[in-house]
Amino acid sequence: MIRLAQPLDYAQLKPLWSRVFGDSAQAVDAHFALRHRDEDMLVWAEDERICGMLTMLPLTIMQNDAAYPARYIYAVATAPERRGRGIAGELLERAGELILARGEAAAVLVPASKSLFDYYEKRGYRTAFALNVVDADAGALPPCSDAGTLSPCASADYTRIRDRAFAQAGLYARWDERAVDYALGILGEGGGAARLTLGGGEGVAAWSREDDCVLVRELALLGIDVPAALALLHRAVGAPSYRVRLPAGAQPNAEATPFGMIRWFIPEPAPMDAPGYLSLALD
Repeated sequence: MIRLAQPLDYAQLKPLWSRVFGDSAQAVDAHFALRHRDEDMLVWAEDERICGMLTMLPLTIMQNDAAYPARYIYAVATAPERRGRGIAGELLERAGELILARGEAAAVLVPASKSLFDYYEKRGYRTAFALNVVDADAGALPPCSDAGTLSPCASADYTRIRDRAFAQAGLYARWDERAVDYALGILGEGGGAARLTLGGGEGVAAWSREDDCVLVRELALLGIDVPAALALLHRAVGAPSYRVRLPAGAQPNAEATPFGMIRWFIPEPAPMDAPGYLSLALD
């Protein structure tokens, strides 16, 4: 039976989350404390046992200056011993029915592997968000300008700057301040977020550390170019190398890497020629 989550389910949902995704108990507790709402989670229950779950986080899709309420499909999980029975597919369909009934326009998700793009395509999703992923060695970065600054950034400022930076993206997955605050709070040891200023321009960056490399999960820039922003970040972080996620098309001749998918539950607005932008997606 598929139903909405209830507080009594948490004792089963939290271990299932850790078991399937490998997250620590502390990380799962943080999600349930800060982002979870029962009306945003579907569970598959067999008698009193929870065998599957799916989370639907609220976000807004911006296209052609119009705002569409939508959901980010996240933490789709089936207990290993119950896999192969179509539980995830049925949870996805029930989520779509609920999204439509609530008057929301679309669902967005980030497949966890390349093979899952085909899985979700068969269920009505299409690839709509892409990134340029660029590697940069510290030694190849330009000298850092003494006039530039990198400072702590409140989630309200981060949200304001990223919304301005990506306003022309065509199809833009917009998170509200609460969602941004949570995403920036789980970047892990060695990660962080900051506001950048240089020569009248400003921007924000969010990053996490992966061994000796820093993954720059987002650069949202207004009047600052990417090399100058990375030089500012490097001055503060000092990593040997950086892997940077940028909107598709931001780097000439860089290959666009598929990142996210969308399924519309209303007549689809006229599709944009350029790939959409989705980041801070808890992928």
